[in-house]
Amino acid sequence: MDILNRLDPYLTTEDKNLRNFALHILENLPSIKPEWPDRLIRAAIDDPGFSARYLVALANSPVDSAEVPAFKEAVSKLQKTKLFPLRNLVKNLPLAVLVENSKEFSSLFTKEEWAFLVKLSEASKQKTDEMLMETLEKLDASPEYRPDLFDRAKTISRRQVEQDWIDRDILRQSFDLQMQAPYFDFTGIITVYRIKLLKDESFIADLAPLLARDEDILLEEVADALVAFQSDEVIRAIEPFTRIEYPIFTYDVMAQTFSPFAIETMKKHYWSIDDLEMKSVIIKGLTEQLASEGREEIEHFMTFVAKPRIYDTEEQAYGYFTVLGLDHPELGEWKRMASDPRNMDIQFNPLQPTQLTSSSSKAQAVSDKIGRNDPCPCGSGKKYKKCCGK
Repeated sequence: MDILNRLDPYLTTEDKNLRNFALHILENLPSIKPEWPDRLIRAAIDDPGFSARYLVALANSPVDSAEVPAFKEAVSKLQKTKLFPLRNLVKNLPLAVLVENSKEFSSLFTKEEWAFLVKLSEASKQKTDEMLMETLEKLDASPEYRPDLFDRAKTISRRQVEQDWIDRDILRQSFDLQMQAPYFDFTGIITVYRIKLLKDESFIADLAPLLARDEDILLEEVADALVAFQSDEVIRAIEPFTRIEYPIFTYDVMAQTFSPFAIETMKKHYWSIDDLEMKSVIIKGLTEQLASEGREEIEHFMTFVAKPRIYDTEEQAYGYFTVLGLDHPELGEWKRMASDPRNMDIQFNPLQPTQLTSSSSKAQAVSDKIGRNDPCPCGSGKKYKKCCGK
C-alpha cells in the first residue's frame, strides 16, 4: 500500500502533530508493515511521555512471537503508569505464546486474570464452549454492564478462532435467532464479534441493517465487524443506512474502509448532507486515507468556523497536506491551532444538532460535556466511548 510508504517517516517524527496524525491512521489500517510493531514498542520505551500513544496505535494490529523480545524489554523499562496500554497489546499475542512467557507477562495481569488465561490455554473445545456460555450468562444476568466479563468473552472467542473451533453453521443459527428477538443479548453481540474474527462475508447483508438499531454496544461491534471486511460490498450494503436519524456509525464504517469506492462514496455524501458532525466523519476518512481526490471537500470543510470537536480537524488538515506534499495558505495556521492546547477548550456535544455555519458567521457549537465520540481526555488518543467512557 502506498499509504504505508507515505506514513513511514512520520510515525516517529519530532513534529508532534504529524506523529499524532500518522498514528491515528495506523490505528485503523487494515494492514501495516511487519517491522512497525517492534519499531513502535521500542519508540514507546525511548519516549515515556508519548509511550501510551505509540502502544494504543498498535491496538488493532496483529502481533506474534516476533514482538516478544520488545514486549519483554517494555515490561522491564516502562513506568508502571504506562503498563496498561502495553497489557492490552500483549493480550493480542496468540494465547500459547502469552502463557509460555508467564515470567515476564503475568505481572501485567491480576492473579485472577492470569489464572483465567492459563485455564483457557489448557481448555478443550468443549471446555471453552462451557467457559463462554458461563461468561455470557453472567453478563446477561448482571444489572450493570461488566466490561471485564465482556472482555473475557472476547478472549475466549479469539482462542476458539485460533484453534478453528467455531462451527459456522451454529454461528449462523445463533445469529438468526438473535435477529428474531426484540434486541441482541450478549450472546448475540459476541456472535457479531466472532463474525468479525472470521471475516465471514456471508453475513455482510445481515449486519448492515443493524446500523439502524438503538443499541450502543451492539452498534460498536457491528461497525467494527463491517470495517474488518474492508470490502466495497460493505459500502454498497450500508449506504441505505446513511438516511437513518443518526448515521454516525454508517459514515464511520465508510471512513475506515480503505478503497477508491469508499472514497468516491464519501465524496458524494459530503455534498448531499448538511449535518456538520456527519461531514466531520467523512473528512476524517478522506484525510486518513490520504485521498488526493478529497482535497476539494477538505478545503471546503476547513472554511467552517463552528466545526465539531469530535476530531482535531486542524491536525487532520495539517497532516493531510503535509504528508501528501501539498501546499495551502492556511497550513501554518492549522499547525498553530493543532498545537495550541486552548484549541481543545471547545467541546462538541453530539446530542445537539449542528447547523452549517460558514466563515462569515460567528456562531459556534460549544459544550462542556465530553461526547462519547470525542477524544478521551486521558490522552490515549482513542474515542472516549472506547476508553474511559466504557
